[in-house]
Amino acid sequence: MVAQLAASGLKHVVISPGSRNAPLTIAFDAHPDIKTHVVIDERSAAYYALGLGLRTGTPAAVVCTSGTAALNHGPAIAEAFHGRTPLISITADRPTTLIDKGHGQSVFQAGVFGKNCSHSLVIEESGMSEEAIIVEVKKAYDIASTGTSVHINVPFEEPLYGLTEIDLTLNLIESTSRAEKVPAIPAELLSDEVKVLIVSGSLPFYQSESLRLNLAGVCERFSGIHGVSIVHSADLLLSQNAGALPQELEPDVIVTIGTPTLSKSFINYLLDKRPNHYHINASGKGWDTWGSLITVIKSDPMLWLKEYSKVFKGSQEYIEQWKNARVGLEIEISDIPWSDFKAFDTILNSIPSQSTAHLSNSTSARYVQLIDCPKSLKFHCNRGVAGIDGCTSTAVADAEVSGDQVFLISGDIAFMYDINGLALTERIPSNFNVVVINNGGGEIFRWLDGPESTGLVDKYFETKPRTSIKSAAYYCGLKYFCATNVEETQRAIEQMCNSDTAAILEIVTNGLKSTEVYKTILRK
Repeated sequence: MVAQLAASGLKHVVISPGSRNAPLTIAFDAHPDIKTHVVIDERSAAYYALGLGLRTGTPAAVVCTSGTAALNHGPAIAEAFHGRTPLISITADRPTTLIDKGHGQSVFQAGVFGKNCSHSLVIEESGMSEEAIIVEVKKAYDIASTGTSVHINVPFEEPLYGLTEIDLTLNLIESTSRAEKVPAIPAELLSDEVKVLIVSGSLPFYQSESLRLNLAGVCERFSGIHGVSIVHSADLLLSQNAGALPQELEPDVIVTIGTPTLSKSFINYLLDKRPNHYHINASGKGWDTWGSLITVIKSDPMLWLKEYSKVFKGSQEYIEQWKNARVGLEIEISDIPWSDFKAFDTILNSIPSQSTAHLSNSTSARYVQLIDCPKSLKFHCNRGVAGIDGCTSTAVADAEVSGDQVFLISGDIAFMYDINGLALTERIPSNFNVVVINNGGGEIFRWLDGPESTGLVDKYFETKPRTSIKSAAYYCGLKYFCATNVEETQRAIEQMCNSDTAAILEIVTNGLKSTEVYKTILRK
């Protein structure tokens, strides 16, 4: 199994310590073409493997022992599946005949991730030939390579640790590459004067690039797409017009790529209007978010967009209208007091322009859409499932393989939630930096209409962390900085970039003031 994974192209495996997975650990460690990483916490380990695949576009594997360890791969498996990122989960298991018979560390592992992964198989050491294992493993790797998650469950009999000299000759299947070509473009998208709107959520780094697009679009920062007629925040635009697009901006057709937009107001608008919808995805799977999907075009999204922009015959007046709308969304920074918004503006315009910025979900993901910042910055957020878990682990792994200065910009709750991504990871690369916006809890719940009306925001929704960010930094062995204004933030970021170790910058803001600023910006 390990030999075929390497022959298929596997370069990285993340291992969590355990006994039942000892044969896998020994085999992966022995293979000269596979680099091993050690992360103790299985949930963090799986997100770490996702971060490796995010940058390279090739699957990384994550290996664990049996029982609840295997279940902890679930969140990252779901994120990889819905976020179109390659990931292979390999879970060791008790022998199949022992499951549900009272043996320790045993749960029903075969197929446990259900529809949240694209392929699941069991490798039975005593019931499969070497040839069958090779064929099944190659198939699993190829499926993961399309940008999705795969689960391989491997039951082992004892003994688990014995080493034997063997002369093993295997007929491995060589790695295969697929030639990318753009399929025929649907006639509706080539009509004269058609009003086409490109809508993009998050794309993994191996699919995204800094692309200047001369079409109208609502393309979030995570897509890498920009242009004079590209708006990054649908919320900012719709707030000017009572939750709808102005009539001159209404599209005939929408083309989507990446994950769905993070704007609920925009999705609600589309659910009401139901414009014709085409989705572009390399795997051929897409989102029918508002119930009018015409088809999914199986193609690399960026290649397709480049080709489409060359043959586009649609309305230039429509593109110009979006250009005018974008100009109307400019925010006057000088009038804004110290707040989350001001902190984000300072961060994104202070970090090196070629950096990568990872964002935790909720407020961090939304603020970055509002900020005018260098177009050379690369952005990522785990928007497949948009969970709070795993953002730190994903960013640490990306720093390990990217070579860029990598900044994780997180809220205090999200940072504490994935603290094991720092505390229980074998190595934190020196090019990794954390910026924690400490506004005293889950401030996004004050953005919503419902939570405050319950009278329970402080107790159940904001949930202020008991552990201080400073204590967490020392606990994880990272250098600590703190800032409470623009100048301190700029100075701390400069010091972090010159540091020879990973560091954490805590930026202290007032949550209530920050919510007031955010709502004022939308009202204006």
